[in-house]
Amino acid sequence: MQNTTISLDIIHSGWRGFLVKSSFDTLMRGLEREKARLLGIPFITFCFKQAYDYDGLTESLELLKGFSEQANAIAYLDQLTEESLAEALLKPGLGNSKWQDNILRDNLFVKPCLPESVVQGIYHRSFELSLDTGYDKKNFMFEVLHISIVDAIGTDLFNYRDAESEWVNYFMSKGR
Repeated sequence: MQNTTISLDIIHSGWRGFLVKSSFDTLMRGLEREKARLLGIPFITFCFKQAYDYDGLTESLELLKGFSEQANAIAYLDQLTEESLAEALLKPGLGNSKWQDNILRDNLFVKPCLPESVVQGIYHRSFELSLDTGYDKKNFMFEVLHISIVDAIGTDLFNYRDAESEWVNYFMSKGR
């Protein structure tokens, strides 16, 4: 029995991957659920994480909550950033090592946006942690995005954060 693969460029023209039909169906289910959840919401909170260790780099992203008011989205993001930092610092490292906040590093990720862009990053918070052994690092980047169209999830968002495999993993997790 031959597995048929479906190209991901059906979803976004810049994507080059392929999935077997059952996985593609899971992806589409997750994509539709997220579109329905965030439909018409102009301010969306977003998280992008990177983890560096001896195996290499792992990245993930998540669309968090949507808000109708910018001030509420920013307040939520500020609280979430502080809670995430406190929680991450408490997690055990390898052996006796401990996570440390690398406060001397400016890890603010600012995505330059054209004024006419549908997706605008309007508020950013981030932090970087490293183990005191010096080998492992984690970056947490939080953003408030302003989406100026009703359907927030699509080409403009995927172009804003060019991360095909992370988007695919995220939507598949929402489709299961």
